Parts: sequence; structure tokens; C-alpha cells
Amino acid sequence: DVVMAIGEPEVARSCRCAAQAKENVSVYASPDHRLAGRVRVRATDFAELPVLLTGDGCRYRDAFLQALRTRGVSPYIVMETDSVQAIKQAAINNIGVGVLPDIAVDDELRQDALIRLPYGGFAGKLVSQILHHKDKLERPPLQAFLALAVAYYDGLPMM
Repeated sequence: DVVMAIGEPEVARSCRCAAQAKENVSVYASPDHRLAGRVRVRATDFAELPVLLTGDGCRYRDAFLQALRTRGVSPYIVMETDSVQAIKQAAINNIGVGVLPDIAVDDELRQDALIRLPYGGFAGKLVSQILHHKDKLERPPLQAFLALAVAYYDGLPMM
């Protein structure tokens, strides 16, 4: 009944967008990582760094890889998984650097378990959206969930 998507804005005739917000995607690492003190990380750094990525078809993964390819860089991918939690834990344990939406890493940043690396080489029109089927009856639990989602998204930058 409800989908949360992060990527390019979705347009589907069967769905209605309840809320959307801009999403930033960054590269994260352990505070002990060798790039932790750098002022700038370059695309060429990813040719030799172990990189942790989401699986094929993930839009922010695709944006990151495309940005590297345009600079002639083939990253050293050590892990591909659909688990954001696995990527965060691997980065925390200094197995590699993870490419994740900023919203997914808030707790780890507050706890100083991860840091954002200063790499600005990829950007896309990524948004998070709460979509729901427009022809389905909105029962009270769905209405309550959508109201919470809209209230949360009201505090975020909108497209």
C-alpha cells in the first residue's frame, strides 16, 4: 500500500506522492580511516580504496559509479548488499567506505561512529518519496502513517 523510495522522482499513474524531500548522498568512513583528516577526497582515491555499495539498480549507487566512470575510475568494490545496516557496520569497522543517503547515517554521525568524507564528485536529483496507491481505500492506520510521514517531511527541504 505504501512505498518509500529514494532516487529520481517517481511518477506512476497508479500512485500518489504523499511527501517528498531532497536527499543528499555522501561517502562515509570510520573516523580512523586513512582519509579521515583530508580536506578533499578525489575520484581517483576510489580506485585504491575498498568501497561498500548497495546492490545493482540502486539509483544513488548508479550515480556514484557513473561519476567515477566519467573520470576514468573503476572503484575497488569489496561489498555489494541491499542492507544499509551492513554497509554502515562494515564502514564503522574500517572494511571500506560506504556510499549512503545522509538520512541513513544520522545516528552514526551523532555517535562519532562514522564521518562524512569531503567528496563532492557526484550529485543527482535524488529525492525520498512516500508513495501510496491512489485507488486504494485509505483506512485509519494508513491515514495515520501518511499524516506522520507528511509531518516529518514538512521539516525537510522540499523539491
